[in-house]
Amino acid sequence: MKILFVTSRPLEANVSSSIRKRATIHGLLSAGAEVTLLTTEAQQNASNYDASLDLKGVRKVTIPSGVMYSAFSNKQNQSSHPSLLSAMKKKLKMKAREVYFKFNIYDSLKGSIHQVRKVYGLDEHPFDAVISVSDPKSSHLLAWELIKQNKVKYNKYIQIWGDPMFADITNKTFGMNYLIKKEEKKLLSYADFVFYVSPLTCNEQAAIFPEYAGKMGTLLPPYLNENIYPNSGKITKIGYFGDYHSHIRNLKPLYNAVKQTNLKFVVCGNSDEKLESTDNIDILGRQTFETVKKLESEVDVLVHLSNRRGRQIPGKIYQYMGTNKPILFILDGHQEETRQFFERFDRCVFCENNEQDIKEALIRLEQSGFDKKTAPVKELNAKSIGEQLISSILKI
Repeated sequence: MKILFVTSRPLEANVSSSIRKRATIHGLLSAGAEVTLLTTEAQQNASNYDASLDLKGVRKVTIPSGVMYSAFSNKQNQSSHPSLLSAMKKKLKMKAREVYFKFNIYDSLKGSIHQVRKVYGLDEHPFDAVISVSDPKSSHLLAWELIKQNKVKYNKYIQIWGDPMFADITNKTFGMNYLIKKEEKKLLSYADFVFYVSPLTCNEQAAIFPEYAGKMGTLLPPYLNENIYPNSGKITKIGYFGDYHSHIRNLKPLYNAVKQTNLKFVVCGNSDEKLESTDNIDILGRQTFETVKKLESEVDVLVHLSNRRGRQIPGKIYQYMGTNKPILFILDGHQEETRQFFERFDRCVFCENNEQDIKEALIRLEQSGFDKKTAPVKELNAKSIGEQLISSILKI
């Protein structure tokens, strides 16, 4: 099967969606597909650029990312003593980003669609499927522009959504819900089939857009690699690896609970929360992919923190399913639905997102170890998900 995989953000961007996309491509390759990647050019001066995330083994076609993305993604001055001018520039840039995302439906990579005219050679032979994958949402817009301009021959057009648009809890646009919903409906109309990476999100989307419910389904994110770590037999250190902006995830109960134990705790990720490191807690910012993998290998328990609201599920949990480490699953938002779905994997210890419940779960882990199966979940490995995706495409 020949697949054209479209994403507007380059895979070298160190964000969670990049890991999911790489794993999905790896799954397609493992299942025997031939994959061509269409994306924007990676910018080595971007703040989230990570060369280790580049994917080998696929034909890559790149186009310029557009002016707005270039302007917003460049690294800031890293000097320990920045000049007044550079500090003012940084502040103005942050304000400009805030204003842009408040009054625009799409992300700053939307500008890449104007570069589609520079794409050649994809219409020589038909692809069995064009697959556009978000986030960012402009990925679907980019794929449709490619189709609209007859730049590609294909049999089926498939969309894979990481997060929805109208129901996205990270949405910061100002008073534009009607336009967002209208635009999302238009995007959905283009696809022959639409996958969501969470069954909870899929059900919610089917209720919001009932006219397209018949072509919606769930494709769980695969883990990129299976990681088997030595088991020390005791719990002394836990780790949370991911962003935790206060309007999306509440890390404070976990932070306060750990302070009341003898456990060591490492946190990596961006946040507006001002949590301080302590004798047993290390608060770090966003790290490179390789650094995070090293830190993950050094902890005894991996922590998953649910979103405060909505039905979106942080993708990190699926990567943890590829390890043999215990997973502490902290429930928030739609707790019962989330618990019911993940209980079937028999891989997590669940608790609610309050200090007392977290502390009790940590004490149980510390005193009695882990009583769940700690083997990787085979049905979530890349090849299994790749085979499922190919099988689904053939049935559409």
